[in-house]
Amino acid sequence: MLKQHKNWKKSKLKKEHGILDLIDLMNEFHHQFIKNYGSFVASTFFPELRRIDAFYRKLTQEVQAKFPESSMVFLTNRHETKEKNRITVNFTVISVPNAVFDELGIGK
Repeated sequence: MLKQHKNWKKSKLKKEHGILDLIDLMNEFHHQFIKNYGSFVASTFFPELRRIDAFYRKLTQEVQAKFPESSMVFLTNRHETKEKNRITVNFTVISVPNAVFDELGIGK
């Protein structure tokens, strides 16, 4: 455990060094973590995700070229009922990212 680690070096920061804006620091950390670390993990451990994202992006672009206001969705939980001459179909619509890496802010 950390508290048992005898070689743990304490920070040399003192109040004379000024004020740390934790909100700004966390915003920058989050940006760097998502952009750099997320990209590294995706590329290193899941290289096929780049190819999948490229295919999905191209598919989305083709659809949006014909239907500019469109957005990709998944339809799940399809359930069909039949009554006399009428068929009712129920399903759940799930919005999905159309350019996963772009929308997550992960660099290439």
